[in-house]
Amino acid sequence: MVRNYRKPLIIIGPKVLLRHPSAISTINDMLPGTMFWPVLPDPAVKEGQKVTRVVFMTGKHFYAIEKERDSRDINNVAVIRLEVS
Repeated sequence: MVRNYRKPLIIIGPKVLLRHPSAISTINDMLPGTMFWPVLPDPAVKEGQKVTRVVFMTGKHFYAIEKERDSRDINNVAVIRLEVS
């Protein structure tokens, strides 16, 4: 349907991460000179580790996958977070 006015796009997302203990930032992350990182590397992957699978995801799904990966002791999967501003 074509209209002569625009409607705003509203994106609704869950607010679960506001209280999640792993989703925190220090004050040093917000000081002048810092910036927003849209791609966050997997902190569990160490240099030289053999990664055979890379998974890209956003938001709360990262924390669920990270918890499951740790409980199953999976070491060959890197989870990369894509965050939107």
